[in-house]
Amino acid sequence: MMKRYIATGLVAASLSMYGCSQKAQPTSTTTPESAVGITATPAATETPTAAATPEAKEGLPFEFQASKPDAKPGQFVFVPMASSVEKLMKGEEKRFSDMRPRELVKVGEETSTINDRSEFEAPNSLIITTEPEAKVAVGDVVLGQPQYSSMQVGIVTDASDPAAPAVHFFKPVYSGEPEGDKFNGKLEPGKFRVLDSELEPGTHALYPDGEETGYGQVINVEGDKVLMTKFGGDLEVFDKADVTAIPTKPGVKEGDKVRAPFGKGVDPATVSKVDEKIGRIWVKFDGRESQGDKIFCYGEILPGQ
Repeated sequence: MMKRYIATGLVAASLSMYGCSQKAQPTSTTTPESAVGITATPAATETPTAAATPEAKEGLPFEFQASKPDAKPGQFVFVPMASSVEKLMKGEEKRFSDMRPRELVKVGEETSTINDRSEFEAPNSLIITTEPEAKVAVGDVVLGQPQYSSMQVGIVTDASDPAAPAVHFFKPVYSGEPEGDKFNGKLEPGKFRVLDSELEPGTHALYPDGEETGYGQVINVEGDKVLMTKFGGDLEVFDKADVTAIPTKPGVKEGDKVRAPFGKGVDPATVSKVDEKIGRIWVKFDGRESQGDKIFCYGEILPGQ
């Protein structure tokens, strides 16, 4: 089973970090006065110098040196849709959309060729590889694609066909219970990835956000750098030493103290129920018990406080 941290590449994210650095910007010849909006009057013996006109900034919204994806032509890889990649590469967006399995045509040094009705180039930093020969068991946590939706983490509920398992996707629950067809699906062979390591593409982690902590999803890891989609979807690179991995299976039980997603970060809470079959955890936030249970998933809960 092929496992690796892809150098790609879901906020955002984050895929657009495709192993390229931002283009260097021209050195400004603007005088200090004009830089703050004041027009300087040149002395009689002074030859006015024309201020440089800033060029539109293009390129990925982050610097992340990604390796080639460990995949072969014909294999499916998770990658954003072509129009999203184009906007990222032009500097028009800081996030990606519609990350799903698409066919890899050719691997390149900084970008790779993807086929999705037509061919386009995607940064390697925004490519998450699948496992063509993957076979799973009930309880395995996977990165797959719900029908008509972007990539989603889920848990295997039926492995009668271990190469095409049935899963319960970890979609957010805003009210009621996490049941029903919208949470359940079946994965296609070669179009998913098993998540069994921390800080693996598709897993969640905490990142520094000033004096606070943010909650985001890992897109790629290379050396001591981690590319993530932050709360809200924007892509950003962090030092691995500053990132806290969230385990795919937290191993908690009723009464345990944990930290669960709240706002853009995580808050202290107490576990009130665990359903291991569908990978769901019910918690009450400390100090807000009157609000009742909130429902989260494996891979979202950090044990301990």
